Amino acid sequence: SRCFCFCKANIRERHDTNTAVRFALVHSIRELLRYSYQLSFLQFQLSSIICVRLSIVDGFCNGRQRWLKKVRYR
Repeated sequence: SRCFCFCKANIRERHDTNTAVRFALVHSIRELLRYSYQLSFLQFQLSSIICVRLSIVDGFCNGRQRWLKKVRYR
């Protein structure tokens, strides 16, 4: 099975336009990964790192939520 981490977005944060944009971006990356989970391991790791770095740099995920969630595929 394969897994990757993504930011679990807090819907209440979407009142801010910039945050809403970041939410859409992170969500898009997650969806892309979900439909492309047969990529090579390196590409998979790279995509995960990009998503996590976006979350960290933008401060998108805060202490009120579990900001990483592991998703597994068979």
